[in-house]
Amino acid sequence: MEQRSITQEELGRLVGLAQPAVSKRLSGERRWQVDELVALSRAWGVSVDELIGSGPGREEAAS
Repeated sequence: MEQRSITQEELGRLVGLAQPAVSKRLSGERRWQVDELVALSRAWGVSVDELIGSGPGREEAAS
């Protein structure tokens, strides 16, 4: 969100959630649903793997 300079409210609009629901997901109180991650990945033009920090090369980058 920082890289894209958007608020929780704006993020919520992208995935169809109210700001309080976004806040709960970002804090770890609730988990993201697959459809929400897909909507966000489409809106930002990145893969779901990139959003969740997995995929090719992630293990190498961590070590």
